[in-house]
Amino acid sequence: MLVYNSSFDEFMLKAKHDSNEKQEYKVYTQRWFVLLAFCAFTFCNALGFVQYTPILKMAASYYDVDEDGVAWFSICYYITYFLLAPFSIKPLDIRLDYSLFFAAFLTSLGQWTIYFAHQNYAIAMIGFVLIGIGQIFILAAPAYISDRWFPVHERTVSTCLGSFLNLLGLNFSIFYSSITFEELSGQLDNIIKEIDFMNLIYSIMNTVAFVMCLLMIQNKPPSPPSFSAVIIYVNYFGFRKNVNNEVIQKSFQES
Repeated sequence: MLVYNSSFDEFMLKAKHDSNEKQEYKVYTQRWFVLLAFCAFTFCNALGFVQYTPILKMAASYYDVDEDGVAWFSICYYITYFLLAPFSIKPLDIRLDYSLFFAAFLTSLGQWTIYFAHQNYAIAMIGFVLIGIGQIFILAAPAYISDRWFPVHERTVSTCLGSFLNLLGLNFSIFYSSITFEELSGQLDNIIKEIDFMNLIYSIMNTVAFVMCLLMIQNKPPSPPSFSAVIIYVNYFGFRKNVNNEVIQKSFQES
């Protein structure tokens, strides 16, 4: 209804006027380091998702299971996301940095678990579950980073980069497995050696990404980059929760 729109516009203009009197907007160079660290994390998290897809038969021989058993490694990502993703929104809303630290730690821990498990299928499955839990924060995080750290005209680029690096990680993992194992002989010793080396490389990469997250990611800048970011910041003081209530009350009063 037009009444609702006018009430909303009036309320937001008043909020912006009040905010401009008290709030100073500033864009920080640190935003690019935050985005870089997240991109490294989301890239590395995606590595394990499809690392065995191009070499399904070799991986089945490595773990001494059938091909369906190897496929369950990737299915873990879907199951953990379906069950746990709704619970990732509130932590990201409250503490973006701690949420990503936790996710990057679980991803690194999971990858090292896969490496040290070697040919133990059950232990490797635990590692993939840990990586899957770390993955639940990834899809929503680019929007939070863009809102808190980037001005309006840069948010499209930052969100696209944060989302694209996850896809790039998937493609890199498929490419690496396809090229590395393409001419590998069928001897089990060679397969074990190459898979162990691949898991070691991925573990190191995830550890580097975790350290980058610890050093570069912060919850929010000292001053928001734009007015729209203020609404997110003051959510911790109850503002955003009350906006909808006040707008709805004004709409009914006007009608």
